[in-house]
Amino acid sequence: MKDATHISDGTTLEQAVSAVDKFEQVFAIGINCISPDLVAPALKEIGKYTFKPLVVYPNLGASYDPKIKQWREFKEKFDFNKLTKKWYQEGARLIGGCCTTGPTEIKQMIV
Repeated sequence: MKDATHISDGTTLEQAVSAVDKFEQVFAIGINCISPDLVAPALKEIGKYTFKPLVVYPNLGASYDPKIKQWREFKEKFDFNKLTKKWYQEGARLIGGCCTTGPTEIKQMIV
């Protein structure tokens, strides 16, 4: 995700969701490898365009720099237990972790 309303290529979430939401084979809409601080606003945005269950797999807030092929650390520590509850309230029904998350964070993801 580029930010809370755009995917990495600049396409809006409205455009992305609208492109796939119309297909009955698509039973959920998800976002992944997004900083935890952007998840709730992104879920709110997606929720404007679909009634399908939402999926979220955040990272730890780090960003990947393809030029140097390394992760840039995010200094803030996130309370995944608190965030998971908020994400659930925003419609997330499948919650997990993406790049740089591990067992410690996954154990905190309890609704």
